[in-house]
Amino acid sequence: MGTKNGEAVSPRRMPWDSGLLQLYIDHFSDLVASAERILRSRMIAEEVVQEAFLQFHLRKKKPSAGSELSYLRSMALNNARTILRRTSMASARCDRDLPPTPLSVEDQCVQSEEFASLAAALQNLSIRQRQVLWLRHGAGLSEQETARVLSIGEGSVKTHAWRARAALRDAMSERLAA
Repeated sequence: MGTKNGEAVSPRRMPWDSGLLQLYIDHFSDLVASAERILRSRMIAEEVVQEAFLQFHLRKKKPSAGSELSYLRSMALNNARTILRRTSMASARCDRDLPPTPLSVEDQCVQSEEFASLAAALQNLSIRQRQVLWLRHGAGLSEQETARVLSIGEGSVKTHAWRARAALRDAMSERLAA
C-alpha cells in the first residue's frame, strides 16, 4: 500500500509512472506470448505478466534506467516457471496414486544408462549453452526471444545452440559406440 497526501492508497489506485505505462503498452503482448510458451495457457500467461507489472510497480528499488524491460521479462518468466513448477508438482502428487506402467528390467537398465549419459553430457556444457538449450527447447522461445532474455545477440544464441547440440550428439554417439 502506498500513501498519497498522508492517506493510504491501495495498489489498484496508485498512479503509474509514464515509463512503466509505456512499457506496458509496448511490450505486454510480447511478454504474454513468452509466458504462454511456458504455461501453454494465454489466460494464465496474462495474469502472470500483469502480476509482474504490479510487482515491478510496487518495488521500492527500481532497476537501472534502460534495463526495465529485461527486468520485467525476467520477473514474468520466473513467475511463469514458478506456476509451471507448482502445477507439475501438484499433478505429480495426483499421478502418484496411479499404478506405474511396469518396465522390463532390461528397459529399466537401458533407460537409466541413457538418462545418466545425457545428464553427464549436459553437465559438460557451459552454463550459457545449457541456458540457451533450455530456453529454446524447454521453454519454446524463439532465437530472438532467447537473445532478449539472456541479453546476448541472436547470432550468439545460434552459436551456443549449435555447439551444445553438437557436443550432446558427440557425447551420445560415443556412448552408443562404446
